[in-house]
Formats: sequence, structure tokens, C-alpha cells
Amino acid sequence: MSDWKPSACILCEMMCGVEILPSEDNTIAKVKGNKNHPGSKGYVCNKAGRLAHYQNGKDRILEPLRRKADGSFETVSWDTAIAEISEKLLSIKEIYGGDKILYLTGGQGNHISGVYGSGFRAALGSIYRSSPIAQEKTGEIWVNNQMFRSTSAGAVRSDCENAEVAIYLGKNPWHTHGFHQCRKKLQKLSKDDNHKMVVIDPRRSESADIADMHLAVKNGTDAWMLAALIAILVQEDWVDHPWMAKHTVGYDHIKPLFSNIPIAEYCEQCGIEESQLRLLAQWIHQAESVGVWEDLGVQMNINSTLVSYLHRLLLTITGNFGKKGAQFISLPLVNVTNPVFRGLQRAVPKFSGENFSLPDYRTPVTGARVIGSLIPCNVVSEEILTDHPDRTRAVWINGTNVVHSYAGSRNMEQALRSAELTVLVDVAMTETAMQADYVLPAPTQYEKAEMSMLQFEFPHNIAYLRHPVFDAPETVMEESEIYVRLCEAMGVMPDDVIRAFDLALQSNEQDFLELLEKTLDQQPQLAKIMPLILYRTLGKTLPKGMAAAAGYLPFCLNLALSYPDAVKGAGHQGEGMELGWNLFKALSNSPDGTVITDEPWEASFGRLGDAEQKIHLKVPDLFPEIEALDQGFEPLTNSQFPFVLSSGERRDYTANGVYRDPTWRKKDFDCALRMSPADAEEMGLESGQLVRITTRQGEAETVLEVNDRMRNGHISIPNGGGLINNLNTDQPLEMIGPSTNDLTPVDHRDEIAGTPWHKYVPARVELA
Repeated sequence: MSDWKPSACILCEMMCGVEILPSEDNTIAKVKGNKNHPGSKGYVCNKAGRLAHYQNGKDRILEPLRRKADGSFETVSWDTAIAEISEKLLSIKEIYGGDKILYLTGGQGNHISGVYGSGFRAALGSIYRSSPIAQEKTGEIWVNNQMFRSTSAGAVRSDCENAEVAIYLGKNPWHTHGFHQCRKKLQKLSKDDNHKMVVIDPRRSESADIADMHLAVKNGTDAWMLAALIAILVQEDWVDHPWMAKHTVGYDHIKPLFSNIPIAEYCEQCGIEESQLRLLAQWIHQAESVGVWEDLGVQMNINSTLVSYLHRLLLTITGNFGKKGAQFISLPLVNVTNPVFRGLQRAVPKFSGENFSLPDYRTPVTGARVIGSLIPCNVVSEEILTDHPDRTRAVWINGTNVVHSYAGSRNMEQALRSAELTVLVDVAMTETAMQADYVLPAPTQYEKAEMSMLQFEFPHNIAYLRHPVFDAPETVMEESEIYVRLCEAMGVMPDDVIRAFDLALQSNEQDFLELLEKTLDQQPQLAKIMPLILYRTLGKTLPKGMAAAAGYLPFCLNLALSYPDAVKGAGHQGEGMELGWNLFKALSNSPDGTVITDEPWEASFGRLGDAEQKIHLKVPDLFPEIEALDQGFEPLTNSQFPFVLSSGERRDYTANGVYRDPTWRKKDFDCALRMSPADAEEMGLESGQLVRITTRQGEAETVLEVNDRMRNGHISIPNGGGLINNLNTDQPLEMIGPSTNDLTPVDHRDEIAGTPWHKYVPARVELA
């Protein structure tokens, strides 16, 4: 093999296009940027160049594994695994109910399994699920639903790339990106006199270095800072009254909350000079467009849901929605939460197989809010480790290492072993695999058709249905095939419909599309398993390795029928079903990525769920939290735990857990603890010393890095460390760096969304 093959980086939301040079032994020899990708256009960051450490991982699983009574694993055939697992799942469903089967999923670019997993869940009656989104974005999703009546995960975003004033709130885009060619564009924008860049972060980040303003807010006080900023705008009457009268409701309820806020006192609370905040308010008032991009620095912190609300208020009362450089609502092909936009309700919901109601339901044991159909990751172990009659009995895990990535790793280990059945589908032997009853090996993301559902760009949105780069080993199985086989074993696949679809496909596409529409009209209950039916029928007609793409046809049809102008704007032809079919063909045939929608900026107004297309400023559930800010900030640190630990800092060589081999890191191999020079001097510590970090949850050891970017009292460790290597080899076990979730308590979470406070963990540090 010597030809470069197009694919995508799988390490962050952007999924930049790459080209991969394969070796003869199914490994990656070289990686470079793909100039034909419609978004990244040849740009990649340093992390993509290390993708061989994923594809060539040494802890690869190649055969199904079953746990023995002594805790070790034995290999079994696929037929045995499918038969035993399906029998046990049906037994749990019959005895306890399908709602006692919890579905956990993840994977940055490994989302095609979700299309088929949804049908599998429907067959079982499983209603509770979670994903990494419920560690990060559910507070924002909840706010979006309250204000915009939109529940798409993170789909209400800001066009910071084109904003006159771009505010990065708890975000370091230099490392976390957020738009294509990010570092290149940030450098260009930093030199643009018509663009002001503001970074709000306790740490002087790499983005802060090139910003026009850096607000080094005290850890955990972002809500006070935003409330003071809004108060300046309200008290100076720097709000857009004509725009609000046309596009919003509820300002009369908002104004009293901020009219009497003591701005100077709030500035003192958050450690920001009042003059700085007033200057920022003036910039916002004078700008034609303002964007705010919040990220994990505030989404995994104290008052995270309130902060999401305050930043939306800030933008909306100044008229920054539905125009270039302001807030927008994008159109993802597949919504990663359920329900989806109200706009899809107005179209033909039979093609999406989604439930469009907005249930305000809670988990049975902890009573946690279920937001966007996701339960908080932080309550998963508590939903299992109890004698509650409605506790979770079985856990299905797809492509995510929950023991390592969820708060309270030891709690998760215990929970998975306590469940009556735990099944993991994954590529490698992970910390989670070690706790499972069955481990089912899947292809890597470069050995199958795959796509990310994180499509949030505007005005043109890009989807990339990637083609396989390598042939998968014969002994592994794609997730789509696993779910279809399980549903066949459980007797839920309709043989008559499958035969009819096969016959129609032998005729022509028009006959097939008409039969698909007729079938869903007459048997709407099949909508939720339609991707599985299409996999067994349409999938056989697709090119080698692309059968799993068939599950996306209903979503292409749904998008085209719901928003034909947006789809046509991207150059796709046809009307009705034909338009959706042509979108599907473009998506599945393109080797480099597809622009799926292109529309004017004002299209976002049509996506508002309110019947009059109004934004609702009033969110009563959060009013008490705003009023409580008057009581001042009470730090959670104390004499026992005097530091605030930010767990999971993004650095030059940190990434999600698919990079299990620590040798991928060219810098910071040990995942050092960072501390300010003043704190290190006071403690008599120096860079390179081995230190112990202790929290209420646990402890970890790593080397110290004295770093002048850190605020006094603030320490940080990166994400991606502490993975146990050689779990599937004969070599000694090896763990480099601290595992962040050995240190994070499960009850340390947001009151509304249940998202963890990973960026505010009270800790102490001492010489190891």
C-alpha cells in the first residue's frame, strides 16, 4: 500500500481532514493535512501527526472476551457472545424492565454506532443513556431550551471568527480549537484592528498571550464577573431595546435583577478591575457584533448552568443573534440529543425516529435531571450502587472508557462490577474493559465507515462520512453489525419488511424510496429500528466497507424535507425525497467531506421553538441563583485543601483517551502538575520534584512544573494521563501521569445539570 488515503483526525470536535499513508501491515506510516477537506483545507495541528499511536496501539482486542468466575477473561466465538448477551438482556428486561438497562456511549469521532445503538435501545425499552456531553454541555443545552426552545447539544453558538468582539469564556482556543484552521486564524485575527479578542481565564493561556484583553478571573467566580458585566450594560442602558422588542420577551423581568447590583463589589469578588470590565462593556456596546464561546473552564465549574444563562443574556440583550459575528443555531445532520429542533416537528418526523416531546423527567435513584435525554455522568455510579428497586441492573458501554473518564474512578469500577451485566464494545483493553462481563472488539475508526455527529458550523455546515483506510481484522466486528445481530437474536427485525426492501432495491431507487415512505406511514413503530433495517438492505448495495452508512438515509431525508432551502443552498439538487436521497449519495460518496447546508444568517430565527419566534429571556429557575450572588463567593478551599485544582487542562500534547500509549507525547511526558512560582517558593518546591496531590476523593503523584502562567492558589493537571498500559500484553503494567478522576468526587457537581466541577477541586500538594 503506497497511496495516501483521505480521512479525518479523531481528537477534537473539528475532525480536520487528513491524508494517511498506510503501511503494509495495516498501520499508519505518515499523516498530513487534506487540502480537499471543505473546512480544514490542509490545516492540522501537531496532535494529528501522532495518529499512528491510536491505529497501532498495543492493547488492541481482537476476539470477544467473557469474564470467568476467577475474574480473568476467556475468548469466545461471536455466535456465543451474541447468543449469551441477548439472552441475558432479554431476561433483565423481562424481570426488571428495559428502563433498567443503561446505555453509555462516547468517542470523539466514533458516532456511527449511535445511529444503530438507538435502535438497539428501542428494542430493549432502554430509556436512560449518557455520554461525555453530560459532563460538559448539558447545562448549556438546558439553558438553550429555556431561552431558545432549542435542545440541540451546543447548537446555539457564536460566530467568534467574524465577531467584532470575540469573548472566550473558560476556553483556550489555541489548544481546544472550535473552528477550522484555528491557530492560523487566531494569529490573523489578533493583528486585525477591527477585531477584539477577550480571554476570560484564571490562567494566562496561550490564547491570552495574543488577546486584546485578558480577564484573570478568580477560580469559580465567573458568575459574579458576568453579572457585573450585564449590570453595567443594564445600568448604563447599553441594551438594544428596539431589537429586543422585536425578537425577545421578558426583559422587564430581567432588568430588576441587574439594576441594583453593586458592580464594584462584584468586581472585587472575582478579582477583576472595575475599569477593565467597564471597558469591555463599552466595547460590547459599540460593536456591530459580539460572540461568546464558553467551554470547559466554566462548564466544569461552580455555577456552570448559571454562567451559561448569563452569557446568553449578555449577548441577547445587546441584539447579538441571527447575524454574522453573533449567535446562531446550526443544522446538524443527526442530533446528538433527543428531542431535536421544533423545526423537525413541523416536517416529517417519521424519518428521524425521534420522540419530539420535551419530558421533564428525572433518574429513579438520585432524581437527577435528564437533559437532552442524557443522565449526568456523575450520577451513574449512584444509580447502580444502591438497593433502590428501580436501580440500574445492566450497563451497555460503547466506545468510551467510563472508569477513566467519569468522576470518581473507583466508584465506577465498583458500579460496573455490581451490575448484573456489563458489556463493553471497544477497540482496546481499557480500564473499563477490565470491569466488564463481556468485551466485544470493534474495528478502529480507520477500519470502517465512520462519522462525527458534531456538526455545528454556520452558515455552511459540513458532515464527513469517512471511508475505511484499512481492512479490519477478520475477528473484530463493526458496531452496526453487532447491534443488528443482537436485534435479530432478540427477534425484533421484521423479515417481511427486509425482503420487501431487498426487492425494491433490485428495481430502482424511486420504488425503494416510495416503499420506505409507505412502510413508515403504515408501521410508524419501525422508525426507531429503521437504520438497522436499512443496514441489512440498502447497506448491501453500498461500496465495500460502507454498509453502515445506510443508517444515515433517514436523517438525510429528514433534513431535506425539513429544511430544503438550506440543503439546496449547499448545491444539492431535487425536491422532496429525491433531495434527501441526493444528499445521502453525496455524503456517502465524498472521500473528503460534504457541505450539507448553506443558508443566510437570519435563518437562525426560524429555528426558535417559540410559536412567535421569540427568545425567552426569563428563566425563573435561575433567578434565585442570581439573587444569591449578593451573598458573595465562598471558596471551597480550606486549610486541609488550600489549592484549587483544575483537572484536565488542555496542553500541547494532551488528548482524549484513545491515545493510550504515553510515548505519543513529545512534551510533558509525565503530565506535570503546574503551580505558580510564588506558591512553589512558599512551599519550598522546585520543578522536576515528585509531588503528591490529595483531594477528598483520592490521591495521585506526578512531577511538578513551576509555571508563571498560573494564578496563585491555582494548580492544574492535564487530561489524557494516568492510563494503564499493557493491559493486553505480557509486559509489566505501566501508568504515566495522574489519572484525573482518581481525584474528582462524584457529588462535586452542578445543582441543575449535574455536570462535574473538574475545574474547581479543592486539593493539597506535598513532596512525595
